[in-house]
Amino acid sequence: MKFSRAFIFFAFIAGFLSFGTPAFAYDACPSSLSRILSPGMTGGDVKVLQTYLNNNGFPLAETVEGSKGNETSYFGPLTEQALSKFQSANNIPAQSGSFDSLTRAFLGCEDSPVFTRDLSIGMTGSDVKELQKFLNENGFSVAEGGVGSKGNETSYFGPLTQKALKAFQESNPVITPSGTNIGIFSTATREVVNASISANPPASLVATLQEKLSSLSATLETLQGTTSVVDPTVAKAKELLSSLKEKITTLSVSVASSSLATNIKVHD
Repeated sequence: MKFSRAFIFFAFIAGFLSFGTPAFAYDACPSSLSRILSPGMTGGDVKVLQTYLNNNGFPLAETVEGSKGNETSYFGPLTEQALSKFQSANNIPAQSGSFDSLTRAFLGCEDSPVFTRDLSIGMTGSDVKELQKFLNENGFSVAEGGVGSKGNETSYFGPLTQKALKAFQESNPVITPSGTNIGIFSTATREVVNASISANPPASLVATLQEKLSSLSATLETLQGTTSVVDPTVAKAKELLSSLKEKITTLSVSVASSSLATNIKVHD
């Protein structure tokens, strides 16, 4: 079957716009899925996630442990695999196999704070890793290289994490006006960090959209070829592409501005 250039291009456009629109009518996000989940974690919400995947066409297993009616509270390889398939099938530009903020947004899960507990030296958990990421991305590096550095964050709250956290807190007197709890990730610090995270659009999503936009632009040039004849369909496609580019540029500026505002706030 031969497809027209217009059909091919608009198929690409449809793929570009598909993120954020479920391909099927999935069940609503269960209210108990109130946090980010990743491999190795345990809890009742992990079992809820497994049940959700099993009931919506992405079974963990056909029989025994993990199968429908036999869900567990452990986020293991079967959960990771089923979630990865769900994300891939719905073009979710998320961290594959993790129930992250982009996947939660796709399902319409209610926003919840990334951080919900006090953290201090010696503690472990996925939220410790998220704290290290926040510090690294906002000018308070846990380490310049190796363990703890950007891209190499860990789930252990050690001396390096404490040192970076202290620097962050000391640059924000509003967090600890009395100078207490320095080096401990307690209520006042959590509120500032959670507010900062919720105010920033996900940079990873913008990067993915920009990448797809570049691919579409290249496809359009290929379809147009070297002909000097103005194809009205191609012209309309270029107009649509220009509009998309403008919207993504605006979103990109918003992300950059939010990041700058955060850095100004934390360094004042």
